[in-house]
Amino acid sequence: MTKKSAPAELLRAYGSPSKQFFVSMITKDITLEDCILDLLDNSIDGAQRSAGKIKSLKSFWAHITLDDKKFSLEDNCGGISIPVAQNYAFHFGRPEKSPQQALSHGIGLYGIGMKRAVFKLGDHVAVRSRTLTDEFIVDFSVGAWAAVRENWDFPLKRLSTRAHVGTSVTVSRLNEGVGDTLGSTSFQYNMERTIARDYARFLQRGFVIKVNGRVVTARSLFLLMNKLIMPARKRFSVPVGAKKVSVDIIAGMMRVPPTSSDDTANERYPIEDWGWYVSCNDRVVLAADKTTRTGWKTVGVPAWHSQYSGFIGWASIDATDPALLPWSTTKREMDATSPVYRETLAFMSEFAKQFTQYTNQRKRRLDEMLKAEKGLTRISLDKVPSNSAFTFPMPGPAPRKVQTIKYQV
Repeated sequence: MTKKSAPAELLRAYGSPSKQFFVSMITKDITLEDCILDLLDNSIDGAQRSAGKIKSLKSFWAHITLDDKKFSLEDNCGGISIPVAQNYAFHFGRPEKSPQQALSHGIGLYGIGMKRAVFKLGDHVAVRSRTLTDEFIVDFSVGAWAAVRENWDFPLKRLSTRAHVGTSVTVSRLNEGVGDTLGSTSFQYNMERTIARDYARFLQRGFVIKVNGRVVTARSLFLLMNKLIMPARKRFSVPVGAKKVSVDIIAGMMRVPPTSSDDTANERYPIEDWGWYVSCNDRVVLAADKTTRTGWKTVGVPAWHSQYSGFIGWASIDATDPALLPWSTTKREMDATSPVYRETLAFMSEFAKQFTQYTNQRKRRLDEMLKAEKGLTRISLDKVPSNSAFTFPMPGPAPRKVQTIKYQV
């Protein structure tokens, strides 16, 4: 008679993450600039949620303060209620039943932006928010929080003050190197330029952003046109499951192309202005891109060259559900495998190819094309009419060379 073997003992292999590892990983691949923009995205979403169906954002603002000791962002964009703070706002990843998912055309999505930003910036974090009905503060040390292995919650204290409705995020005891960066005038200047560019659509709707007390003015984007030269514009939608994502692609020239290499070294042709801009729900993801990410140096489209300076393309991708948008968690990359972006990229490449052909012909018949470019006027991107291709005058055949041959018999 065989002896029965004892039942296998059921053990457990623990898989809970180390907080220090988690903090290190989610902050590793995002810049300080993009961390700050993530916090600004929350303010924009709050303003849009408070505005409801009203398109104007004139009554809303966000003030950013940067120095070598601390970072702060304060807004008046509706605030976070205590129930939302307890159950959703400080959760890592957005729970399925989060009420914040209901925001149509939002730009906050993944539920890690605020936590990733403050972890990247420093050790002491204070998030204070007030709605019309309640107020709270979450005040903690990242180091002390990370030292407690099992508890991932944050301390929340109810307040009762007369503060304005809105949210403030303050980070002090800045991480190594962060203070030097935030306090530098070059970083502050670049921060203003980036906000003016990447939030131009929201600024144009009246939203006010200040950096260290200076009001940021929306970057002006326009194209040139006349009877002979017209920008291209293509609108279409791409089905994603039972829903659709809308795409609006506009391309043309913001300045006439340079006539010589001297022109491209001129201040009239700043290299950082030209190329493709790709936005998701009006938030710029790629700016002045001249790489394969936006179709340059791919089949039929040459690599970017200074000859193409003056070219501007804007691909606006819009979805009521931001989860359908083909962007990364850092909002600085597009998903090249997304059917939405693949179809968008096909039109972007075609428009870019048409513009490069125009500049090639322009070089060969410069005098003729300069005449065609007279009387160009500015048109805002919103007013560009639909046009299946970039329209430009076709030059006549090149003149035949005449040579004199002399001989004696």
